[in-house]
Amino acid sequence: MTKYRLISLIICVAIGFSIFEAKAQCFSSTGNPIGGTANMGIMNKNVLRFNTFYKNSYSGRYFLGDKLDTGHGHISADYAVYNYVATMLAFGLTDRFAIEADAGYFINKTKVFASPIRGNGFSNIVLAGKYNMYYNSAKRFEITGKLGGKIPLRSKEQIVRQGNAIVSNHPDVQPSLGNYGLVGQIYLIKETPFTGMRYFLMLNYEHNFQSKDGFFNMKHYKFGHSLNTSFFVSKHLHMPPALEWLTEHWTVILQVRHEHKWQNQLRSQLNPGADEAIYGDWEKTKNSGSDVFFISPQINYTIAEKWNLSLMADFPLYQRYNGIQLATDYAFSFNVSWDIDFNKYD
Repeated sequence: MTKYRLISLIICVAIGFSIFEAKAQCFSSTGNPIGGTANMGIMNKNVLRFNTFYKNSYSGRYFLGDKLDTGHGHISADYAVYNYVATMLAFGLTDRFAIEADAGYFINKTKVFASPIRGNGFSNIVLAGKYNMYYNSAKRFEITGKLGGKIPLRSKEQIVRQGNAIVSNHPDVQPSLGNYGLVGQIYLIKETPFTGMRYFLMLNYEHNFQSKDGFFNMKHYKFGHSLNTSFFVSKHLHMPPALEWLTEHWTVILQVRHEHKWQNQLRSQLNPGADEAIYGDWEKTKNSGSDVFFISPQINYTIAEKWNLSLMADFPLYQRYNGIQLATDYAFSFNVSWDIDFNKYD
């Protein structure tokens, strides 16, 4: 099989697979669970990158503003947890431009009340292009940008059976909420090869459009946009020559991340029950929007310069929420990436 037939086959398989995949969101937003640094920067021409990760997140405390709230107000969930898997495929069309498909699946999204509520399934897919805007090999510095679209793959909300009735699952545990969006990212990467240090700065902005009809009658509802700012420092481990075999494939990474989410907005119907609905102005909704700072240690192991295995944890340093919201306690992720260089098949 020639290189180009092999590439075409893999791209077709990837597109077919991605049709059924979906992008993820947390309990309080439509943002994506975050995992690893393997998809940063740009790959070379004719290189295919496969990246997959699993994430477990637990939330068991309520915050009012930036203070722990023990009364919970009108909210009575004991805790919430989700388990999520995702896959990203990227291919270098040139040495400076790559295309990506990024999708995922919720194994479960669960909020535990007296009677737990649970959702699962495919969510959204993000299709994007990534371009290396600047690269200086002498200074080991690069700037890469990414722009893409978020596409919901569910036409209606998930429904469940309660006794003899069929009802819509709660919005907080839906795998997708039916809104399109735009995603933009900027990566700045600096490497100091003699010390084994690398520095990353990543800005990720997600713009959400209003929900479409068929999702809880929420077509006059807008989920808040989000802006995540992450700074990473990575260090390749070195040991004395006699012990070098223990550490030559290990890298440690420390990430500090700020996640900002704008408040959701709603247009209320001014004439309930009328044949032709009239809606008011957009208004911010209560108990939405937040600022959260995380610290995320990560360790990475490289196999044959092609495979990367990573283990990462997220711990909140500071959390501030508008109104009363369920806050993040911790999350753990496991990430695997694999590069295939088709230039070797020439």
